[in-house]
Amino acid sequence: IDQTSNIVYHYLPFGSLLPYDRDTGQPLWNGHDEYKQVYENDPNDYSKALNPYVVNIPGYYPIDTNRNRLTPGKDRYPISDPSNPDKDTIIYYVKDPVNVSHEEKTVNRNINYVDSNGNVVATAHNDNVTFDRTTSTDTITNETTQGNWEVKNGNSSFPVVSSPVVPGYVLRDDSQKTIPAITVTPSSSDSNETVTYDKVGSLVPVDTAGNPIDNGSHNTSYPNDPNDAGKVTNPG
Repeated sequence: IDQTSNIVYHYLPFGSLLPYDRDTGQPLWNGHDEYKQVYENDPNDYSKALNPYVVNIPGYYPIDTNRNRLTPGKDRYPISDPSNPDKDTIIYYVKDPVNVSHEEKTVNRNINYVDSNGNVVATAHNDNVTFDRTTSTDTITNETTQGNWEVKNGNSSFPVVSSPVVPGYVLRDDSQKTIPAITVTPSSSDSNETVTYDKVGSLVPVDTAGNPIDNGSHNTSYPNDPNDAGKVTNPG
């Protein structure tokens, strides 16, 4: 006798890692669904779940069953009933009396290259140095302790910058061929420097009366010295 057999697979939603305050027993996830960490699928077995990562909750730190401190985002917490991954798991958090925050300050240097009318003749050069320090706040006494400023990129100096050779222009002031290095501190202000260029002259052929030939169409601008922004070479 031909028969049809219907097989139904039932899927249950995974449970979650639910954080509780160890001292008060109050749930920390009430009103904060982002503090619930839903189990992850085991990619090799659809009937199992991976141990979830511990989430970060401001003002608290998580502990394991032996009361050892865990690191949010790095440590995983074991599911209480691995054979029933649809069941929730409780994890306890302890109020952290010290809240650590970071403060940054960036000092910038901008070097602008312009002509006598202030028009840009070359792309500006930009440098920056970023400093970082930590501030620890006791959430019980509100006392704060600030750490020392440290350079994030390992160098607190702006480098020496050579002014670029700009075709058709020459530096007005030879002292601006290079912009010197500057060492900055977190209290330093941003630096804005301007390097000015003038148009190069031209070789002007004239007739015996001193008039430019063909209204100056044969004038030849002095060529730039490719190695020196403040010099030109003899025109052909």
